[in-house]
Amino acid sequence: MGKVRIATGVLLVTLVTAAIGYTIASAVLTYQDLGFGAEFDFAYIAQNYLAILDRRPEDAQLIHLIIGSFAAAGMMLSLALSGSALTRFGQTHWQTAREMKANGFFGAPGTGFILGKLGSPKSRAKYICSKVFPHALIVAPTGRGKTTGFVIPNLLTWQGSAVTLDVKGECFEATARHRAAQGDKVYRFAPTDWEGKRTHRYNPLLRIFELKDPARQQMELQLLATLFLQSDNDRVQGLLKGGIDLFVAAGLLAFQRKR
Repeated sequence: MGKVRIATGVLLVTLVTAAIGYTIASAVLTYQDLGFGAEFDFAYIAQNYLAILDRRPEDAQLIHLIIGSFAAAGMMLSLALSGSALTRFGQTHWQTAREMKANGFFGAPGTGFILGKLGSPKSRAKYICSKVFPHALIVAPTGRGKTTGFVIPNLLTWQGSAVTLDVKGECFEATARHRAAQGDKVYRFAPTDWEGKRTHRYNPLLRIFELKDPARQQMELQLLATLFLQSDNDRVQGLLKGGIDLFVAAGLLAFQRKR
């Protein structure tokens, strides 16, 4: 919000409240001079102001007090509101190319998130990329290009490690080979992919199996079972406890048989 707009708004609010004060002052003097049965005359003060100022100084002071009070109240209210807006939003505006350069938004791809481009996708315009502001939140409906326009380009250019929630698997298909060619180790973890595609695996029991102390193995199995076997239904807590004991017993038996 610019200073000119703020000043204009304050002036307009002050004039409006002063007009309200003038209306009330006109009503007071009209009924005072002509009685309550008289018709309200909006122009009464304007037509008789000089005479009132010369012959009735007390009424003139009353007029000034009413109009001035309303005008002052309007000015203070508008200043308070404009000050709140300035405090909340500051001088908010879209950055120009010069401001973006000064604020470090033209960094090299891979040093931060690529957020966009100053020109069309095929142009040689500069990328909008900043390592000064490392966080980004992308919000858009389904099918609007979040993956193809943001996730995949950043996976192709980002020079550090990345953990990606890739529900459809399209990010892996589009970027895994390139990341591997750059020297990165790429792991695809999809334990529920029943079609037999390549996936890495994780066995939470393997770490417990490698422990040497049977008592510690039992404790770790109980902790693992407590994490896996949970329910908010109080009626099944007894059954759940039995399931945990059965899980621990089966795990210890598998460890003894080395299976």
